Amino acid sequence: MGSSTEEYSRIPILIPAYRPDNSLLRLIRELDSMKLRQIVVVDDGSGAEFARIFDQISNEYGCKVVHHSVNLGKGRAIKTGFNYILCHYKDAIGCVTTDCNGSFKSEDIRKVVDSLIDDQSKLIMGRRVLEGARDYTGKAVTGYKVLQLSFKYLVGIEIHDPQCVLKGIPISYMKKLMTIWGEGYEFDTKMITSCKKFQVGVREVQLCTEYEKRRNVYKYRTIKDNIPIYLTFVSYIFTSIIATIVDLFLFQMLKGMFNNVRILDDTAMYIPIATGLARTVSAFVNYRLNLRLVFRSKKDSIKTLRKWVLLVIVQAILSATAVTIIHMLLPWSEEVLIKVPVDFVLFFLSYYVAKEKVYG
Repeated sequence: MGSSTEEYSRIPILIPAYRPDNSLLRLIRELDSMKLRQIVVVDDGSGAEFARIFDQISNEYGCKVVHHSVNLGKGRAIKTGFNYILCHYKDAIGCVTTDCNGSFKSEDIRKVVDSLIDDQSKLIMGRRVLEGARDYTGKAVTGYKVLQLSFKYLVGIEIHDPQCVLKGIPISYMKKLMTIWGEGYEFDTKMITSCKKFQVGVREVQLCTEYEKRRNVYKYRTIKDNIPIYLTFVSYIFTSIIATIVDLFLFQMLKGMFNNVRILDDTAMYIPIATGLARTVSAFVNYRLNLRLVFRSKKDSIKTLRKWVLLVIVQAILSATAVTIIHMLLPWSEEVLIKVPVDFVLFFLSYYVAKEKVYG
């Protein structure tokens, strides 16, 4: 059962448009027939030759058209639309974003609007029909599976159609999204990944629209525009390298100091002492870097530090245990050759645990 006209008026439809064709006119006409008449279109520097289309939707259907003098990118266009809605729709409970080329059925747009009315605290994500879709073959299937797994394990959000641009955004989340980085298509990805940072839930809505390759004039670049997904993990690798350098430097320095103490030198105790002190300092450095630079967590407490220390200890125990067992089973193998793949696997697991349990 659909929502009322009054409720629909509180959720504007936001359409960033760059050099649109008549598909935009058809979409506006269909939305108008469904009583979805609060529509904000952002002309992202399309040029004078497209003025006719923007004038027509404004004059005939009352769309609010906001212009960029030059093309600034889809992310900037969405933020401009957010700002206009926040300033001019004082009773708005959110907005729904879609594209200008009519790739989504108007019934699906209304379905997302209804879902946002029903749940005003979550990001509403459209979920297109993937299996059986004409374009969902070969590389598209492989790429999507990788993207889904990346969101699940690197971001911590399980989502089936991360490239779907049909979204319902609550008003409170719109305000937060205005402050984040992203001027191009990467902003679509940031709207999802930022849910973890701002503790916003995600709700998927099954659509009737089938998946198809992007054909609109905004050029989507799979690797570049999904950088926000991988940036946190790359940062985690970087901070781990820094911590390793600190660990090795301190170990070398402390080993030289304690090696001159006769009782420690005679018993070779300088090695575990230097190792323990160096690892303690490097682990704390790693903790602080992860806290501020990687996960940007606001949690800065003894409890969080204890969780990190526990993670480091458990990781070390698992590493030592796994290497020992494998070496017992394969006595002819070199310990270091066993340790490298073991620690590689544990590194990925530690990232997931740190993101979800320590800093999350």
